[in-house]
Amino acid sequence: MLADLNEVFQIANEKKIAIGAFNVVNFEHIQAILEAAEKLSMPTILAFAQTHEENDIAYLEEMGPVMVLMAKRAKVPVVVHLDHGVDLDYIEKALKLGFTSMMFDGSSLPYEENVKMTQKAVALAKKYGVTIEAEIGKMAGITLNNEGITENRKSDRSMYTDPAEAKDFVEKTGVDCLAASFGTVHGEYFAEPNLD
Repeated sequence: MLADLNEVFQIANEKKIAIGAFNVVNFEHIQAILEAAEKLSMPTILAFAQTHEENDIAYLEEMGPVMVLMAKRAKVPVVVHLDHGVDLDYIEKALKLGFTSMMFDGSSLPYEENVKMTQKAVALAKKYGVTIEAEIGKMAGITLNNEGITENRKSDRSMYTDPAEAKDFVEKTGVDCLAASFGTVHGEYFAEPNLD
């Protein structure tokens, strides 16, 4: 059954569990994830990242409708999430397809510009009645910047999210969720991670 992130978070809180979020790029990914989720009677999150399209791996117009349809048919709650969207028009395209959650990733922008763009993304999320995640700090590993260019970043402490800045960001933007950098690595490791 198609679900929103708040429903799944409530289940996670009640059961004191984590909920898996899986980026999918083909039908078989979706099928395997949903079969496992149903077997375990666990909610799940199907995600599609904008970088998949930018790197010619998979396309939103093809994957999005399949993700939404299969989520609707599932016997467990399934969130359909746009992961690391860097372009508001692209994000709206996903929302029009029926995605129930979105992430605007302005982390490659200067702080004030990230705040301004995230505020616009929050307004878009409210228009569609979906939850919104944003990001500050920079993740090491593979990422798509706001110019649509894939970067391979090595981790260093200057990338970590400042807690005071995180508080300010959430207050100014009103996001539902915040991805913060504390040494985590996104995708491929180019150096050993140092979590703090």
